Amino acid sequence: MSTCPKCQGAMESGFVPDYSYATILPQRWTEGPVNKSFLGNLKVKGRRQLPVTADRCTKCGYLEFYARA
Repeated sequence: MSTCPKCQGAMESGFVPDYSYATILPQRWTEGPVNKSFLGNLKVKGRRQLPVTADRCTKCGYLEFYARA
């Protein structure tokens, strides 16, 4: 278990769900700038994507997000 860089409290691991239409998915980091398609959707095909995890301080609530390879 790691220590919070803000208050030295204990950090616990978790994730932030992405509530999408009819499903719940884990967030993903995607390389490159935001590009939208003609219909307004984000273009992500062919880009590197990594799942996002989050550590939260049990004392102050500080969040750190990670996209580990």
